Amino acid sequence: MTKEQLLKKQFDEAERIKMEKREQYELLMMQKQQEQLKAASIKQMVRNQQQEAEAKKRLDMAEKKARSRAELQQKIIKEN
Repeated sequence: MTKEQLLKKQFDEAERIKMEKREQYELLMMQKQQEQLKAASIKQMVRNQQQEAEAKKRLDMAEKKARSRAELQQKIIKEN
């Protein structure tokens, strides 16, 4: 093998290693982005569930208050 061929082989190997490292880095960054997206999705899901629970609680309280008011009105009507 000539000196030029050897140098070319070494250069090609160095380029291959650089490309592998770049691909590994890009894969790692994609995995991190996916993890961040998953975490954000989970947080949003939890927030949505909390908001739904709070809305249901408010609705239940309003319905209970309306029932109490209706029962009181019926009681007043019966007494008169």
